Amino acid sequence: MKTSKIIISTAILFLGFVSTVHSQDYAMVKAPTLALNIYNHTSADVDVDYSQNSILNHNTYTYEYKGEEVIVVFNNDEHIEYYNDKQYYIKSQLTWINKDECLITIIESTVPGVPFNAGTELAMKVIKTKGDYVYYESTLAGTTWDGKMKLSNYNNHF
Repeated sequence: MKTSKIIISTAILFLGFVSTVHSQDYAMVKAPTLALNIYNHTSADVDVDYSQNSILNHNTYTYEYKGEEVIVVFNNDEHIEYYNDKQYYIKSQLTWINKDECLITIIESTVPGVPFNAGTELAMKVIKTKGDYVYYESTLAGTTWDGKMKLSNYNNHF
């Protein structure tokens, strides 16, 4: 009886492994084509307005940068980051890929010393939410990093 349980358990594990490997092989063959094209879509290309279902949209968040609080506003297709008590800002256009992912394209920046020009694109993906925090992954010019923002009460001030 014990031997049959071991054989059955081993068979299940083996089938699970084969299934996973096959799925990964499929993803590796299909994903590069999909990954290259996913960011070429604009909001006009699809009938779904992903922004309305996003945890980000219509909310204000904060994060800390160089010891100072940065205010981040997401509003439909607009993204603004305020620095130095709203003295400086970066305005961007949002293109929603799905409810958890967007492209942020810089339109204008008044922040001194920022090396990014109008037209610079950053890809952002929400990884998880926990309490008042949103954890995300951003990619800019081939560099990817993780970050977190806190939901803010600044919504009442805009």
